[in-house]
Amino acid sequence: MKNYLLRPLASLALAVALAATLSTNLTAHAQLGRATPPTPVSAAQFETMLKEAGLPDTVKDAALPLHESYFARFRDFETREVQPALESAHGGAMVVVVSVDDAKKDAESNRRLLQRAAQMDGQLVDELIGVLTTVDAVHAEALRNALTRRRCAALTPTTGFSANSLGFNLATTSALIDLDANARAPIAPTLDAYDIELTRLLERHAEATITRAVRAAEIREELGMTNGPQLAGGNDEAGAETGGQDAAQDWFTKARDVQKRAGEEGAAVATRMRRLHRDTLTSIDSLLPPETARALRAEFARAVYPSLHVKSEFDALVKKARAKRAAGEIDDTVWSSVTALLDAHDQSARPLFDNAVLAADTLLAERSDANMFSFGGSDESNPNEDRVNAAREQIAALDARDSEALRALLGLDATPPQTLVNIGRGGEAFNGTIQLSGVSEEIEGAIGAALSAIVVGGDGDMMVFSGDEMGDGDSPFSFGGGGASSGVARPMTGDELDALATKTGFTADSRAVFDEIVADCAAARTAAEGEFGSAQQEMAFDSDGGMAMTFTLSGGEETTKDPEGPAKLSAAVDAAEEKMFDDLKATAHADKVDATDAARRARARVRGLTGERGAQVADLVVIVDAANLEPATRALINEDLTAWDESSLNVINTMRSEVKSLTAERDRTMQEWTKEITTDDGNGNISVSHSVEMSAEIGEKFQELGVKISKARTRVADLNTRTVAGFEAKLEGEPDARNAIVRGFLRAANPAIYKMPRDLSPLFTKAIAIEGVTTDGVNRINALKVEWIETRETQCQEFIESKEAAKADQPSFSSDGGIRAMQAQTRERKLLRESLEQTEASIFRRLKDLLIIEVGSIKAEELGELPSPKKRSMPQIQFGR
Repeated sequence: MKNYLLRPLASLALAVALAATLSTNLTAHAQLGRATPPTPVSAAQFETMLKEAGLPDTVKDAALPLHESYFARFRDFETREVQPALESAHGGAMVVVVSVDDAKKDAESNRRLLQRAAQMDGQLVDELIGVLTTVDAVHAEALRNALTRRRCAALTPTTGFSANSLGFNLATTSALIDLDANARAPIAPTLDAYDIELTRLLERHAEATITRAVRAAEIREELGMTNGPQLAGGNDEAGAETGGQDAAQDWFTKARDVQKRAGEEGAAVATRMRRLHRDTLTSIDSLLPPETARALRAEFARAVYPSLHVKSEFDALVKKARAKRAAGEIDDTVWSSVTALLDAHDQSARPLFDNAVLAADTLLAERSDANMFSFGGSDESNPNEDRVNAAREQIAALDARDSEALRALLGLDATPPQTLVNIGRGGEAFNGTIQLSGVSEEIEGAIGAALSAIVVGGDGDMMVFSGDEMGDGDSPFSFGGGGASSGVARPMTGDELDALATKTGFTADSRAVFDEIVADCAAARTAAEGEFGSAQQEMAFDSDGGMAMTFTLSGGEETTKDPEGPAKLSAAVDAAEEKMFDDLKATAHADKVDATDAARRARARVRGLTGERGAQVADLVVIVDAANLEPATRALINEDLTAWDESSLNVINTMRSEVKSLTAERDRTMQEWTKEITTDDGNGNISVSHSVEMSAEIGEKFQELGVKISKARTRVADLNTRTVAGFEAKLEGEPDARNAIVRGFLRAANPAIYKMPRDLSPLFTKAIAIEGVTTDGVNRINALKVEWIETRETQCQEFIESKEAAKADQPSFSSDGGIRAMQAQTRERKLLRESLEQTEASIFRRLKDLLIIEVGSIKAEELGELPSPKKRSMPQIQFGR
């Protein structure tokens, strides 16, 4: 069996290593490492905490106004104290050498910020206790502990395949949170003790994290590691290649040991937390209904030991069996056999589960929280890793065996066999079974963490970048995906085709002609995909900031894919769609020729900008059309808009050609520097890994290419920005029209920023429709809606302007500044998301108060509750050959 190291992950790790190397001698400013000050709890989180603390729903009416004041205080604290502390920090995720004195100063600053945050959290609880009954006030102390745990867990995030045990809490799992009072009573004392101990351990872990950088600096000083890795290793070219690589490798090896030793205290506390989870689970397991216990074990494994998680067909079948029983489709005899099988399954599963988590804990303790990337594969097997894999396979085998038995009892057909591929990643814990048709749940949590978080640096500091940051054109990580160089536009949707038919003048009588032309285009595209392969990007991004990555698995068979296939497919799609527009123009009415040409240009812009993100993707014609300007107002900017429409495509095509050429050069360079290492253990197992030789030449070359790619894209973005600025000037006397266009442009250029946590519009509509609302009430509701929209738009616009100002102050793709800017943006994006959620919660509370005045508290309940925020997109992983 061949075991392949995944190239995209290696490329991502390379980018981190290069950035770390290049920034060794540079000064850090606002860095985001492990010691990141906590942010205020949001209104939605606070409501959840109230429920988890056992407080009644009626408490919310008094709690949420207090929370709004708390949130404002916390934001002021962040402006006055947190931001200056971040800007003056000496250490950060991309600085691998920090002096002991500087590390101590940073640790004291982080400790002080944590204490101040604790004071504000405590003040909120004290204010709430002041308005509660004596009975409810007792539950509020559990709220204090919950805020403490959140604060400490936020300070000490973890990543990688050990998952985030710091953020896990048995008591708040979905399996336990909705237990009725009778079922919860036997386990309540154990959970109360667990709550107190878990809070204490998280406080200890937070302190260990704060002092970790100090300990690392002290160890480096002991070892004489006062400088970063030096890549120059000789006077001649050969000496630089060999000596520099050996020296750098030696430095990183030592740095990994420094990281491990510095993290020992934190790792020990994390181990005790995992043991606390396990011991508590063991104590309450037998006191829970079997189905609840089974769900709790699965949830625990997913959160704390994701590499152990097995997608359980058995659990799904149990739900189906219960549904059939409730519907009367299973008689007593069959149900008796089902329950017997459930009992037998639980008795077999418990010891397997215990053995699995013990094996995983041994492996985690061995790694001692050392999460630095290692390059290349590992030739040595790891007994503890083998134990984890064996335990996982036993769980999967039990699940498969009992699933087959349960299917037979329920009279269901057997599931068809699936093709599976096992993948390993060097010496790291990247193990699991992956379905070729998609990604199975057992790997989803583990790989999701790896793709959104990068750990590097002698101190083990961590950077977490969302898909949105990682896809920025100026990002050193942007070379992980093809971008415009390999993007092939998706086919037009049905709605888009309907709009095209209307725009080009095809009516119901002539629609058959339109459909035939479109069908010919679709057939040409299908034929091209059959010849050159379907469009597939290694990295792609959606409008929500989500990221999708595609890994190609090299199996035992040789592949003969044409490396020019994507470019040939793109050219074929261009030709097919251009022919489609030629045919449409030839058959369209004479007065629709100009409209057809405009539609052709619009679609060509879509093709030319596929894979691009930012201001360059904004189609100003679409934005102006959506603004619904009055004819006289539109006439003010029509000349400028027409000029942009007719000239933008040439600029886009030039960019596309340049980026394609530069990307190809970059890929060739990467191939030249990549070595493939094949290891045969003599038992038929062949391991193939890929490593990249690090040198100063790599960094300089990639930086040079990155700057050129960035400049090519900037020319398009600058054209769009200048044109919009011209619109603003000509619409100075039309503020509503000006705002509509500016906001439309910002939204098109920054779609992820404008992806709101919730949409309150349906709630305003629902409020107005409630019987008894007066005309004055309707006006006040509409005014509140306008306030919500304006506040939301202002918050987003201020964030974008701040981001652009920061980018202007910092050279793009600089070895230190580009990474630092991404870190700062990540924090600012998080703050924006929290502020948007807080605005929504505040507006909703005011809307409900307004309704109570209008129609009374009982009818106001018809409005319902504030919807839960939308979950952010997790990375999607696709595996194909």
